[in-house]
Amino acid sequence: TNAGPGNTATASVTVLAPPTIAKSFGGMSIPFGQNTTLSFMLANPNTANSLTGVSFTDTLPAGLNVASPNGLSGSCGGGTITAVAGSSSVSLSGATVAQTGSCTFSVAVTAVAVGTQVNTTSAVTSANGGTGLTASATLMVTRAPTTTTVTVSPASPKFGKAVTFTAHVVPLGPNNSGINPTGTVSFFLNGSSTPIAVVALSATGKASFKTAALAAGTNSVTAVYSGDTNFLPSSSTATTATVGCTKTIVDPHGTIKLAATGSTCVIGGTVTGAITLGPGQSLDLEGATVTGSITAIGAAAFRMCGSSSTAVTVEQATSFVVIGDAAAGCAPNTIAGALTLLHNTNGVQAIGNTVGGSVNAVGNSGAGPFPGDTGPNVSGNHL
Repeated sequence: TNAGPGNTATASVTVLAPPTIAKSFGGMSIPFGQNTTLSFMLANPNTANSLTGVSFTDTLPAGLNVASPNGLSGSCGGGTITAVAGSSSVSLSGATVAQTGSCTFSVAVTAVAVGTQVNTTSAVTSANGGTGLTASATLMVTRAPTTTTVTVSPASPKFGKAVTFTAHVVPLGPNNSGINPTGTVSFFLNGSSTPIAVVALSATGKASFKTAALAAGTNSVTAVYSGDTNFLPSSSTATTATVGCTKTIVDPHGTIKLAATGSTCVIGGTVTGAITLGPGQSLDLEGATVTGSITAIGAAAFRMCGSSSTAVTVEQATSFVVIGDAAAGCAPNTIAGALTLLHNTNGVQAIGNTVGGSVNAVGNSGAGPFPGDTGPNVSGNHL
């Protein structure tokens, strides 16, 4: 043969490592409706080559949305970062990360559901380094605290006139969710453990009740919000309404003279003899002893709480009649003789009294003055 040995040939292939990705939230937990940051860090582990076309998508869990505004901060190798306010995803596409380099960016997210939010990205990819791993982070969304306040209108009503208490429930702190508190508000009168009204919150976070049958003097109302899936319960401080009367008699001992028109309020003491009311006159007895009978024919409002008399007759009242209603803050009474209630058409509540004679209730109609009083209630009166 006339041919000697040939040359050798060498070729090399550089295999690039894929990009890496990490992510984190701005804290371990946040209340419902508030914002936190969601940060991403991407890195190129290769020492001699850039990675191109670096991309990933992060689909947020159901309890998180991109905030409005989205709070985008930072950049990544000229890539396009997409984070549409109110949407449920964040993405990066077309980034270039230099050798041993990294990039970081963050967006704001809003908590829109309570619970553990586990957020995992897609695998990070590149055009020349292949596909890397995913990244995960966990955020706990807790129920948001609330504040409950109560207003009253008018603050100084006259006896027998309507007064409205309104509770307003608002989140304590920012609420970026667009979702308001729901649930109910329980209203408690004068320290009672039984609510005088339980009212559903409106779409604006308000609940109210109205009554004309508050006792003379200072009445306090406290509101307790129930809470719901997203918001914690809360209680208001006491709000007061001071009920005034045309004539107020405190701790009498002897006979009394009623106001000719309007309301007479008797608080405590002992009234000697009978009390008689006619048209245009109202009476409020609170913890008083009447040694005679009480008769009201064609009178206006009549309230008797925690008091006593030999007999009580109320006929054809032109306003409410309340003679004992413990659930509404009117203590039961003691009536030695008969209790007679005839043809009162604006609501009658006579509940739980001790009556020594007969109870005669005929022709009464109309809703009572307290929330939940859908009609006359003459019940639980016993010897």
